[in-house]
Amino acid sequence: MKRKPRHLWNAAGIAGLLLLPLIFMPAAAEAHRPAAIVLAYEAGAGQLTVTVTHRVSNPDRHYVESIRIWKNGVPSGEFAYKSQPDKDGFTYTYDISANEGDVLRVEGTCSVYGKRPAELTVTAAGSDPGGSAPVAGK
Repeated sequence: MKRKPRHLWNAAGIAGLLLLPLIFMPAAAEAHRPAAIVLAYEAGAGQLTVTVTHRVSNPDRHYVESIRIWKNGVPSGEFAYKSQPDKDGFTYTYDISANEGDVLRVEGTCSVYGKRPAELTVTAAGSDPGGSAPVAGK
């Protein structure tokens, strides 16, 4: 009767121990940054509309926890949230004065993992969603 070499059993045991933590990390498997952020600026009203796509199964536990806004590289506001109103995402409007040529940058941060930025250059007539440009995320 031939026995298998002991080193093969040791290697299999070590591999199993290394993979074991993956079983206990279900939240990490579903963690993701917001899928998209679309910006629109209404010059007459002085309002920035931010539409965030962030599909989650439990918006009370996994949500966009903050929206940060910069105007021309200067922080203009940070808004914290404790949940997400919908499983697919949300649209919020923020009061911010901006002039033609100003660059508005927004960053949405997931409560579990990741950030997504978006950027918009204000035009004379305001900018609609077709004019917004997502920026490559971090």
